[in-house]
Amino acid sequence: MVTRKSPAEIELMAAAGRVLAAVHELLAGLAQPGVTTGELDRIAEQEVRRRGALPSFKGYRGYPATLNTSINDQIVHAIPSDDVTLRRGDVLSVDGGVLLDGYHADSAWTSIVGGRDAAPDGVANLIDDTREAMWRGIAALVVGSRLGDVSA
Repeated sequence: MVTRKSPAEIELMAAAGRVLAAVHELLAGLAQPGVTTGELDRIAEQEVRRRGALPSFKGYRGYPATLNTSINDQIVHAIPSDDVTLRRGDVLSVDGGVLLDGYHADSAWTSIVGGRDAAPDGVANLIDDTREAMWRGIAALVVGSRLGDVSA
């Protein structure tokens, strides 16, 4: 069941999204060769809390971290670790969530450690094509549509 949100509720949701977007922007600049996923996680938690929000994932059903971080072909939702060090050319997927004023924001993003030029052959194009497919799906959504109308 879909619950219609008021303009005030939508603004609260957007505020949570802005916190998460700011943390994402910071992490994107810090995700460099030699940095561990554990370091990224600690920084994310500090930044989420500094902005007055709480990490959505940490403590949920015992989950120990603020982020999910996956590298290359690692399964999605991996737990960040000081034993996992980023290398040039790694495909890093980060999933984060925040809770602010009773509303959650959740977002995942994928980047190439060291930039596009560091990516193995075809990887940057795959990421670009996947992002384009996502935006086309979002653009196809209209009031009253269902997810199945735009997905396989």
